[in-house]
Amino acid sequence: MYKCSICKSEFEAFTDAFENEPWIDGRRHKDICHCCMCVPKMWHYDEEKKMLTVYDEMDPKRLCTIEELMEEGFEKASAQRSLRAVKALLRKRKK
Repeated sequence: MYKCSICKSEFEAFTDAFENEPWIDGRRHKDICHCCMCVPKMWHYDEEKKMLTVYDEMDPKRLCTIEELMEEGFEKASAQRSLRAVKALLRKRKK
């Protein structure tokens, strides 16, 4: 089992894509669980215009909601934990 460097939860599947590239907080992280990785909102679908917008870069002002994470298939508890952990990490970065 691995531990997420963001939310500290144990998990089996992870990404190490941000080991060499900065993540949303500007730091590098060895292991990030899939749920935390999905917190930064990287796309938006406009139902009215039937248009998909894909963002090139992460923006701390653009995070998924718990509901959006649940729509992506995450359990509510995981979505809450990851969103809370990412927000705390971003608050720390501002200090």
